[in-house]
Amino acid sequence: MLDMYDFNIDIWLCHSFGSKCYNITAYQPTINVLRDIQKFLQANPSKIITIFIEDYVTSPRGLTKVFDATGMPKNGSDWPTITDMVNQNQ
Repeated sequence: MLDMYDFNIDIWLCHSFGSKCYNITAYQPTINVLRDIQKFLQANPSKIITIFIEDYVTSPRGLTKVFDATGMPKNGSDWPTITDMVNQNQ
């Protein structure tokens, strides 16, 4: 489960205190973790990862911008279904 918040003019993974992210509760920018996940999936194409997102982001299109920056899903398309991934050997 990834708790995502607006923090330091970006989207960060964070445990909140009073529904706010602070320096002492912030983990790292969400983009870093998503890129790590992307690298893992590229190195392990037969694996599937489920991400549960607790979205506390209030900035306009905040999560969209983060996912667009990683290129996931490709070209802004919908996420593939598990059946599609298995059928396409992805």
